[in-house]
Amino acid sequence: MNILIIAQSMVYGTVIEQSLKKEKDFNVSLSFNKDQLVLNQLSAKHTFDFVVFVVSKEVEDFADRLHFLHQLFGCSILLLNAENLKAPRDSWLVPFPNFPLNPTDENFLTKTRELIQYIKNNQVKDTSHLNNFDKTPAGDGTLSKPTSIHKNQFELIAIGASTGGPQILNYLFKNLPGDLPVPIVVVQHMPVNFIPLFIEWLDAESPLHIQIARDGEKTQPGHVYFAPGDHHMTISRNGRIKLIDAPPVHSVKPAVSYLFKSVAEALGPRAIGILLTGMGKDGAEELALMKQKGALTIAQNKESCVVFGMPGVAIKLDAAQFIFSPEQIVEQIKTIFNKS
Repeated sequence: MNILIIAQSMVYGTVIEQSLKKEKDFNVSLSFNKDQLVLNQLSAKHTFDFVVFVVSKEVEDFADRLHFLHQLFGCSILLLNAENLKAPRDSWLVPFPNFPLNPTDENFLTKTRELIQYIKNNQVKDTSHLNNFDKTPAGDGTLSKPTSIHKNQFELIAIGASTGGPQILNYLFKNLPGDLPVPIVVVQHMPVNFIPLFIEWLDAESPLHIQIARDGEKTQPGHVYFAPGDHHMTISRNGRIKLIDAPPVHSVKPAVSYLFKSVAEALGPRAIGILLTGMGKDGAEELALMKQKGALTIAQNKESCVVFGMPGVAIKLDAAQFIFSPEQIVEQIKTIFNKS
């Protein structure tokens, strides 16, 4: 079982690390660096079953940071000693209040045993395949391999993602060619303050040009445009981006639903829609609308998802023509545009 400890203090982080490493089934990593780019790189290289966040002082934008960590790693976050900080109430967040960080404290062993027992009792299915996409099975799709489709049919690719999306998007964009003849527009659920460094990391890893979308901007081939974290994003018939400051949809902003609906109405059969890992149902009905309008639609398969929510709902709605692993998504796009 893979566990990542994120600590503000080297001393306290090491104490928890040494305690958990005594368990033979625990593979424990420790990070003192709160730098977002470092965490992005960790998520690309490793899959974790739990993140243990050791709090020893005030954390700026605490709730947003927790949401970011959940989107990035796609697993439960065990929160030690944060009872005085305002944290969201979500099922993926498990607080361990009044956790003594001093190993000489009389309650340290008891609290540590509680933490270890919780981890053992809440083991998730094997996720070792999630950063090894080329070995994942084809999934539930009607097609098991990419299909040749005329490249001139398409003018844009639209992607929606939530929990677990960052590592999948990193894989896709690292493996797609920089001279892709169409633009890509993306909605990834993530707190607004974390979007810029996330984009910076992706752009450094990818041959594509990756940026935050600007209102009124004309999309260009080989470019990837991410919705900013505080606006919905839509696409017009002439390929221009429009940012909309409207209430959340499905409790999220930006919403995949906004993007997919606009793409369906503006481009119809000239678009490709891809719905990736994530909780809830954001974008599922609109992927079905894209399919009805003649677009090519893809949902990520269950085997490679961190959370099979959004793509799972889309599949139940018969919204996806293809159900693919990330590796197959890359191969399908390359095949369509003769880039294999």
